[in-house]
Amino acid sequence: MNHHVFSLRVLASLSGLVLFFVTERYFFEYTIHYYSRGTALALLVVGSLLAFLNAKKAKDKGHDNEAKIWNHCFLWQSLLVFACVFYLAYAVSLGDSQHPETALQKVLLGLWLVVLTLSVSMGIGFELGTKSGGRQDTADPLKVSLQGVSWLKVGMVLVSLFAVNYTVAKYDKVFDLSFLKTAKPGEATLNITSKTTSEISIAAFFKKDSDVGPQVRSYLEQIAASNELIQLSFYDKDFSPVEAETFRVAKNGQIVLMQEKKRQRIDIGEKLSIARSKLARLDQNFQKAFLALTAEKKNIYLTQGHGEMSSRVRTIPTRSASQVSKLLRGLNYNVRTLDAEKGGFFEVPSDAAAVVILGASRRFSDTEISVLEDYLTNGGSLLVFLDVEFGGQEGDFVEAERKPLLELLLRYGIKFSPTLLVNDKQHVRATRKAIDRAFLISNNFSSHVSVKSLSKNDEKLALITFQSGYLDSVDDLKEGWKAIKIVQTRADTFADLNRNLKLDKDSEKRQSYAVGMISESENAKIMVFADATMASDPLQGARANQIAMLDAIRWLAGQESIMGKIDSEEDVKIQHSKSQELLIFHIPIYLVPLLVLVFGLFANRRRKVGQS
Repeated sequence: MNHHVFSLRVLASLSGLVLFFVTERYFFEYTIHYYSRGTALALLVVGSLLAFLNAKKAKDKGHDNEAKIWNHCFLWQSLLVFACVFYLAYAVSLGDSQHPETALQKVLLGLWLVVLTLSVSMGIGFELGTKSGGRQDTADPLKVSLQGVSWLKVGMVLVSLFAVNYTVAKYDKVFDLSFLKTAKPGEATLNITSKTTSEISIAAFFKKDSDVGPQVRSYLEQIAASNELIQLSFYDKDFSPVEAETFRVAKNGQIVLMQEKKRQRIDIGEKLSIARSKLARLDQNFQKAFLALTAEKKNIYLTQGHGEMSSRVRTIPTRSASQVSKLLRGLNYNVRTLDAEKGGFFEVPSDAAAVVILGASRRFSDTEISVLEDYLTNGGSLLVFLDVEFGGQEGDFVEAERKPLLELLLRYGIKFSPTLLVNDKQHVRATRKAIDRAFLISNNFSSHVSVKSLSKNDEKLALITFQSGYLDSVDDLKEGWKAIKIVQTRADTFADLNRNLKLDKDSEKRQSYAVGMISESENAKIMVFADATMASDPLQGARANQIAMLDAIRWLAGQESIMGKIDSEEDVKIQHSKSQELLIFHIPIYLVPLLVLVFGLFANRRRKVGQS
């Protein structure tokens, strides 16, 4: 092979290719563009013609192997010419448009990129093989072909990367595996937004290249689709100063809800590392903001003066109920008190949507019970959390003498037993001591509307109670009232009569016990839970416990239409018993290697039998 011809041929093709794309990139609007483009195409054609002529010359001299190598060179250089032709066809079809729109334009775009990439990669392999492939009769076309094919595979990988990159750029989606899923509206939120009858403007302010913006957009677009009265807009605060002033936004990373002159703001943040936790609670925060903007506030009254759990109790975590107050206020309820110590518990105010008794440890007076009964007679709603003992600590049972509150509940068909419930098979392992057996996990919910969200998600949600008693229904109750069990324990739970946290088969048996009941008439409602600790701050961290409180209040307040699960990324870890954990541990440690050994022994035995 002629070394000078080799250099001239490759130089012509590469010079033509560089000139072609420099022309298209920098000289497209100038008259010289046409001459420069023609010169580039001519150089490309000259390069391929030199390869063709050398192939013909080698063939005429009888050097067939060398001719085959020249044909390989002609192939990749000709493909360069076709790639440029496809590009010209693509540019003509595109016209004044900036992006491909028709199917033909997209096909031409992909065609010239694929042909260009494959021809260049294949050419590198052929040319490297040509330089070391010998001359005339010593030429080795097979070696050149194999090297060309190897580099062609590299080109195919690059084409695949181009395709993936184009797809990602075209369909801009963010997948955060550590975040598990994109924020989406929960059932309760969609119920609320779909039923609003007033116009609401929602504006989201995020930079165009924000990583957080797409997730917020996905969430808000589902909200806007639920009601045509909701107007949704997206802005970049720096490029939309008028809108930023209208919604009173000083920075990006915010969502603003506006109704007439009222506004509610949700701060998310621009950086995903900062916004991650806020996105996990986006549905909850959006619902709070929407209700604060649109809903009329209702009053929830908490009784005080009877040793109830409250936000003021800080020394005993299981008697602190600050999370309940925060939840109620976040759902647009006013939290009021019926305080016996201040002389204010001689009537229930007429504006009470519900009365809540959070684990009273001292007895109610007969007068107070009479007030509550009159309240129920007039269509009131009562939520009661009972407790086996004060704060779950060792001590006396609640209301050791007469039990006026329990007597009241009994008249409405609900009987409370202060016997401790224990499950030694399935429980939450909190302290890894025997007392953990009193941490019950319950996902046996009825289909009643008061536990609607829990029953629909019973495979994912489990109510957690600690040192719970149990409830039962009685036949002798007030006329017009009906008592229903709504939450029951698992069937392997037992009532621990002697409180030794072990099953005594002679006197104790495993069965399902009710830990949640309701009693309702045509216009009044009562809900009772057999464990007050489930409403304490530590256990309100469990998602199911929050939802139980949420749906209970909404059902009692007559807001069944907006009940539903709030979507959240925060999951509750349910731990197995010690025996289950040992089983899970030993299976991969011993059983899997044993199976491998058995399989190997069986395979070797078959091989020996076959050989014999």
